[in-house]
Amino acid sequence: MFNMLVLLLWLSVSVRGDSVNCGVGFGADGCDTSGLATVSAGVTIINALGDDISCGEYPDNFCYKFDINDANSLLCGEYVSCYGSQISSLIDPFEVTCSGEKSCVGVHVQANSATTITCSGEKSCNGAIFEAKAGQILTVDFSVGSVGTEFGGERSEVYCIDSRSQCTVNCEGDACANVEVMVTKETEGLVTINADGCEDIDVVVDGYWADACPDLYVDGRSTQKSVPVPVEWLYVISALSLILFAVNAAWCFVSRKSRKYAAIKVYDSEDQNQRIAIAQ
Repeated sequence: MFNMLVLLLWLSVSVRGDSVNCGVGFGADGCDTSGLATVSAGVTIINALGDDISCGEYPDNFCYKFDINDANSLLCGEYVSCYGSQISSLIDPFEVTCSGEKSCVGVHVQANSATTITCSGEKSCNGAIFEAKAGQILTVDFSVGSVGTEFGGERSEVYCIDSRSQCTVNCEGDACANVEVMVTKETEGLVTINADGCEDIDVVVDGYWADACPDLYVDGRSTQKSVPVPVEWLYVISALSLILFAVNAAWCFVSRKSRKYAAIKVYDSEDQNQRIAIAQ
């Protein structure tokens, strides 16, 4: 009987696939389609049943700390549209698009199926956590500017620590400079990080100079080889360089002014009072 119920659920998921708008502006309904949302302890819970969910814009109709489950796809395309939401889906594949500015700040996505997350909006994935559950596949695409670098709290984290979980992290340019990837010795070989040339890109992350590569942690230990350099050191070095340049210029100027001339005897037929400049 239980297996029959599960089959019926999956059949209903496969035939729905409607586009649904959700957000605080719909009140207790949560969405423009009734019957998908419930409210528990002040949290709006959406059971999408395979629909394509789109969250609106702050402050009128964003999905503020919603609990969004079993959508076919989730679009966070507006400013702060999915802020702080808990997101997961059994639909395979499942796609989350964070294209709005700060649209997925503080979200927690659990990949309970093959899940692809696209972070393309400005600072769209600040403070976001993406987690692959056991035996699942998670892909996260980071575009330039999708994760801020000014403060540590903006850091985005990708977890691939559950048994047999597989993760792919794609980094455009310096997009992953403030991204951490957590793995275990078991899952390390199942993680792919595509960040070509990140070692040659220098950025300031949380007040330190570092390369643009994501930080990889194996069983909680960083594998980072380069040592971050505080920005203040750069200012000190620049100031010292200017001082040395000024001292060198002053010395050259004084040295030129202090040159002396000496009389030398040339030929007997020449004027012995002729003076030739000789630098000393």
